[in-house]
Amino acid sequence: PAPRPSAARPLPAEPASDAPSVALRVRAPDGAAFSRRFPPDIPLTDVRMWAAAAWGGGGDFELAPAGPGGARLPRGGTLESAGVASGTALLLLPAVVEKGGGG
Repeated sequence: PAPRPSAARPLPAEPASDAPSVALRVRAPDGAAFSRRFPPDIPLTDVRMWAAAAWGGGGDFELAPAGPGGARLPRGGTLESAGVASGTALLLLPAVVEKGGGG
């Protein structure tokens, strides 16, 4: 697998109480839940890696808003560009492995 560029980069500290932030609650596959505030411009890759590390699960994961019709968030971009608002509950889901050739 290709190395993840953000894997070696530590997460920034949680934003100050008066700074713009996005508060998230992430639920893991086993039902465990974790909360943290992030700057709106943090890469989704970093949020996904934080959630997987907080849970302690190995492997590749994706994030999706909880609730009906919650489409998985894109693999790239930021919380802000994905339209993730503060207070959003996210699910940590095993990544979908695409089968077949590209074209």
